[in-house]
Amino acid sequence: MNIKAYQKKCFEEYKDDLQLPPNYNYFYGNPVNTLVPIETEINKFMVIGAYPSAKFFTVKKIPYVPLYDNDAPFSNES
Repeated sequence: MNIKAYQKKCFEEYKDDLQLPPNYNYFYGNPVNTLVPIETEINKFMVIGAYPSAKFFTVKKIPYVPLYDNDAPFSNES
């Protein structure tokens, strides 16, 4: 399977494979989505697994409330 085919398959099937409830959301109803690997290499190794992170914000003085997905797994976003 090539990289693009893997990314497409992951995006289309991974969330269903986890058997999450259909309305699995963050606070305020933002959906939890599949994060498809975007940093790819040929003939290298890639570790696939749970990455329990999100974009965190302070809500009503409560710090570190997860509200949105990261842009990508192991993303370097600020």
